[in-house]
Amino acid sequence: MENVQLIEGKNAVLVPIKKWERVQSELVRLRKKVYKAKVLSDLRTAIISIETEIRNGDEPKGIDAREFIDGLINEK
Repeated sequence: MENVQLIEGKNAVLVPIKKWERVQSELVRLRKKVYKAKVLSDLRTAIISIETEIRNGDEPKGIDAREFIDGLINEK
């Protein structure tokens, strides 16, 4: 990284504010991407589980769709 200075004896670096802001925005973007991937993976697992139960002739276990959506909305 250009213009990054190591501060000797303090175990620290000095980074220009513009560079820091770019790094922070990239970090936020990557965290959102990881969260989205986890949500999609969890959703895929849930759908496969429901499909398996239906194929086996079992009544799907769990909550109905309205309760599920309410849970998602209130999950912040």
